[in-house]
Amino acid sequence: MTLYLQIYLVTELSHPLSHIYCKDQYLCCVYVCACVCVRVCVNIRKVDRLSQFLRSLPADDRRLEEHESVVKARAVVAFHAGAYEELYRLLESNHFSTSSHAAMQSLWLRAHYRDAERSRGGLPLGAVGKYRIRRRQVSVSRLSV
Repeated sequence: MTLYLQIYLVTELSHPLSHIYCKDQYLCCVYVCACVCVRVCVNIRKVDRLSQFLRSLPADDRRLEEHESVVKARAVVAFHAGAYEELYRLLESNHFSTSSHAAMQSLWLRAHYRDAERSRGGLPLGAVGKYRIRRRQVSVSRLSV
């Protein structure tokens, strides 16, 4: 097990809201393993692998689907796929920890910028265009920093 993955395991295992049952340090709950894999894929920016991994998760497990790491990963995949409506839905319907607000707010704004550029036929937005979008598309109240 790499040091990088071990650090993430320790971070997840020490989380106060996690309900972990481990025999030893290598055998962990499926939730922790899934969340660790999601975080690693997000941090190394492998969106295609992240997308494959998310598709492989059990669809009938509501706790896993609602875990913040999985929701954030789904938001990143939706952003990179250009599925901005899905991204907006994810950000509007889920709560995120304070440490995630800046990253999710950045995704929210970048998605609106790209959406506006796409509607303008691919023309890039200038500073004034971005300002107008920021003023018009107020961030989700749960993401205010």
